[in-house]
Amino acid sequence: MNAIVAADAPDLVIPYADRDATASAWYVEGQGGTGSCEIDVLVGASGSESSIAGTEKPTISTGTAGSDATLTSWTAISAGDRITLQLSSSSTFKYITGKIIY
Repeated sequence: MNAIVAADAPDLVIPYADRDATASAWYVEGQGGTGSCEIDVLVGASGSESSIAGTEKPTISTGTAGSDATLTSWTAISAGDRITLQLSSSSTFKYITGKIIY
């Protein structure tokens, strides 16, 4: 299996948030070797999404994992928001998994 190419990766859409919330932490892990990636977290209707991740996008700078448990620049989501996870960049990884804690 080849490494994920950001331009070819489909967005992951979570149709609707179930409650008002603000993210408190994120964790992401890449599989397939040491590499890097950045994921943007968007909210809004298809075609008019905007980032809620501020300057703290889920990122692996180098290695196989990244995390941040002190999010200060994220925007809150509201119940009913459409959330999209968009792979902005990636190198080496064949799979990327992660979680956002609300």
